[in-house]
Amino acid sequence: MSPKRIRWTRFVGASLPPNTSLITRSTRYGNPFPVCEHRSQQQAVDQFGAFLATRVVDPAWLCCDRDILRRAERYPTAQQIRRDLAGRDLACACQPGTPCHGDPLLALANGPPTVTASRPARPLIDLDLGHAHQYGYRQPRYIPTDDGEALPADQTRTEQEPTWDTDQPTE
Repeated sequence: MSPKRIRWTRFVGASLPPNTSLITRSTRYGNPFPVCEHRSQQQAVDQFGAFLATRVVDPAWLCCDRDILRRAERYPTAQQIRRDLAGRDLACACQPGTPCHGDPLLALANGPPTVTASRPARPLIDLDLGHAHQYGYRQPRYIPTDDGEALPADQTRTEQEPTWDTDQPTE
């Protein structure tokens, strides 16, 4: 029997069925893109699926929630998802028949291995937007370099020009 998404309801004494993982927002596998007045449930699932494929947050997805970048930055990699969720049913609070972020998770966990970036060297988002500060977003933590390495944002790589001390006599 193939893994499926099941509805989980909270009530006192409720327990998960065997071989089932909980993927609600309070867990590490919750959707980092919440449903709000700017994002429908279908848009949240579509954005989550695109995020799983690319590991990059599109600036257009930022709205009223300040924690999107933090949650996306800490989201498990494709390898971790396959290791923890492969072959298991996924329990979420979404109604049956409605879009759910569990569907892309099921596809990733039980599908063929694909080549995806585990954690990008570039920042999750380019915050060169004029309105980003309104939502409390910080500048990227990592700066991509030409050789593929990532430097902390407070460090920059510059070529040091040789300096000559003019006070010293030349030999």
